Amino acid sequence: MSLIQSLSPELRQRCEAIATEQRSLLRVRSFEPLPADTLAAKLGATLFTPDQLPNLEAEQVAVLLASDG
Repeated sequence: MSLIQSLSPELRQRCEAIATEQRSLLRVRSFEPLPADTLAAKLGATLFTPDQLPNLEAEQVAVLLASDG
């Protein structure tokens, strides 16, 4: 079971509603991926990859980089 499938239907529906709203604000079509970097810039957020985080052990970084979830 994927991470998304493990969420309640109500939460998945709310997340989809937020994503749909953000796509509209960013002028991205509903069937297109919501680009994380574009959304982060709009929200004033900074994105990090696991290898950029301090205090993570190499094994933790490897697991996170290999994960689709």
